[in-house]
Amino acid sequence: MAKHEVDFNVEEYDEFYADHFFSPMKRPFDAHRVVPRVAWALDVAKEYKAKKVLDLGCLDGFASLTIAKNCPSVEFVKGVDLSKDGIEIATKNAKELDVATDYEQGTIEDYLEKTKTKYDLIMLFEVIEHVKSPRALLKLIDRVKAPNAQILI
Repeated sequence: MAKHEVDFNVEEYDEFYADHFFSPMKRPFDAHRVVPRVAWALDVAKEYKAKKVLDLGCLDGFASLTIAKNCPSVEFVKGVDLSKDGIEIATKNAKELDVATDYEQGTIEDYLEKTKTKYDLIMLFEVIEHVKSPRALLKLIDRVKAPNAQILI
C-alpha cells in the first residue's frame, strides 16, 4: 500500500463495511428515479456532456451504472471502492448492461495517485466524511480532473 498525504487506516474502512450487506438492485441503471443525488449527477453529466466519469466510493456501482446507461455523451466510467462485494456486484451488472465501465477494489487514494486519466465528472458521494483529511483528498482529486470538470460531493 502506498504512503499517502491523506491520513487513513484501511482497518477503519474494513470496520465500516463489517455490517454492510449489499442487496443488488433489480434495475441497477435506474437509481436516478429513487436517489436524488444520482438524478443530480445524471443531470450534470448530461448538461456538461461528460465523457469520462469517476465514481469514488462507488459501492455497488448504482450511480455510475445509471450514468453510463442513461447519458449518451459518456464514453467510460471508472468506479473505485474498498468493498469486494460491492465491486463484484458492480462488475457483474456492468457486464450484463453492456456499458463501458471498469470497477476496481482498493482505496481511492491509491487510485488517485496512480491514474493518469483525466475525468470530466467526479462523484464522491457519502465518502468525504469518512476520511481524516478531506483537504488532502481534494488535492488528490484535483490531479485527475479535466479542464472544466464537475466535482460532485
